[in-house]
Amino acid sequence: MKNFKQLGIATAVAAVSASYVGMAQAQAMYPSSNLGDVAIVPYYTVQGDFTTGIHIINTSDFTEVVKVRLRRASDSMDALDINLIMSPKDEWVGNIDDSTGTIQITTDDKTCTAPLEPYYSSGTYPMPALYSAGAEEGYVEIIAMGSISATSAIGVASKHGSTGVPLNCAAAESNFFQVATLAPVGVPTAKGVHSSSLSAQTCTDDVLAGIEGPASQGCLVSGLPEAGSSGEPLLLNSFTSGGNVLKVAYHIRDTASGLEMGGNAVHLENFSDVAMLTNQESQTVGVPDLYGYFFPDLNGGSPVDTPRSRFEDVRAALGASSIINDWSVAAARNVSTDWVVTLPGQYTMLALGAYTTSLFDPTAPCLTEGGADQANAAGAAVPGYSAVQSCDWRDIPVTVSTRDIWDREEQTFINPTGGLVISPDVSGSPGETTLPNEVNVIEWTAGENAPVLDSVYSQSFNTAALGSEFGWAELAVTSDATIGKSQGIYTFAPLPELHPFTPTSSAVPIVGFVAWERSFPSDPSANYGRLVDHSYGS
Repeated sequence: MKNFKQLGIATAVAAVSASYVGMAQAQAMYPSSNLGDVAIVPYYTVQGDFTTGIHIINTSDFTEVVKVRLRRASDSMDALDINLIMSPKDEWVGNIDDSTGTIQITTDDKTCTAPLEPYYSSGTYPMPALYSAGAEEGYVEIIAMGSISATSAIGVASKHGSTGVPLNCAAAESNFFQVATLAPVGVPTAKGVHSSSLSAQTCTDDVLAGIEGPASQGCLVSGLPEAGSSGEPLLLNSFTSGGNVLKVAYHIRDTASGLEMGGNAVHLENFSDVAMLTNQESQTVGVPDLYGYFFPDLNGGSPVDTPRSRFEDVRAALGASSIINDWSVAAARNVSTDWVVTLPGQYTMLALGAYTTSLFDPTAPCLTEGGADQANAAGAAVPGYSAVQSCDWRDIPVTVSTRDIWDREEQTFINPTGGLVISPDVSGSPGETTLPNEVNVIEWTAGENAPVLDSVYSQSFNTAALGSEFGWAELAVTSDATIGKSQGIYTFAPLPELHPFTPTSSAVPIVGFVAWERSFPSDPSANYGRLVDHSYGS
């Protein structure tokens, strides 16, 4: 059996400096480093016989809390997320599959997680049902939430011993509960997340014995535990920013044929210079939790005490006006190519409350900005905007127009009579189509090629008119230009009648690759392929 890994150099980019006070100036990241405090895996899939593996390495000498989040392909809703508490030099490996009929992350690693039981003992983290529909494909965010000394309480609890098992994962997990009364200043009286940089964990003798510094003198005991808490003794943890210490790689594997291909994730450097800690407890409908598990995201950490302005810089780092890669439709040799085009962070351009309501309530549509004038919560007219209904300022659907489709002999299409045919051609406009989702797959074909990824979010680009089996293409991409709609990033307004979007004119953020496969129907064990990252015009 032959499994060829990725041959191309993975994309590595750096976020530019933020506009708020205190953000460190972003520095250029060399393509060879592939380290950062945020990483984006452009695509995961459990369609058919496919599984997806993820490798995360903490290259630092500190304990790192890391968010791992699966976002579904259709609209990038948070479909599954967990926190990893990674000790220094730790590596965590997880697999995304649906072998039990439920999409899940499975792992054999003993790295501490939140949540812990019953998932930790089985190594299985099943996807909740809420956003699992359509989540067989998507992309993955890995975000460094905070860094802390290995001799801190959480550092000691999560450190692997000589047997490869951490000292006390239950104590480490106790940092990620929700608390009713926050105590960012003063003495916390309950375990859990109190601010983006402060948490309290259950005090245990085994952890206490390994701590260095003032906390080693004893547990913190409050005489006034908050209502509903256990009042148990506590140890405090104070976090700083995660740092550019994460190394993330991934692979996609067809378990039936043995085909496997993979590479580095897209790494962002200097995403945040502050900690972005959040809890991992169940949320209550209608009760906002600004330290809840849906933070941090690609726009920053909690709105309470961290800047929420990062997605504009992510757009500057990942924005592109065109996508460039090669294609092959050599059906006689069973060669196929699929392009994955992922538009990360589109959820930051939605008013999530209104959008999620519209998903489950057909009487509450999520309209784009350019509708009739609406009345705000106070009854005053707001031209072209409703804080309740107008919630979509996303780039999607992104328009894709043919800029250049070449074969290897420098021949191209002659438009319009010999132009590119997009099948099925429903627009009557050859050479132009749209990418409607956060994750999209373009299947290059001459009418006979089997797709590589079997995606349900795919469309076919038929190159038969060119009369060639292989070549390269550059496809131009632009944000949705629907009349009355513009692009903007959602912010948390203090009053519902205030406009909650900050306009953006940055290019569409794009990550992705071409999946290239050659198959041998008589001997599937000989199948091979590779992933090659896109190049981009700007």
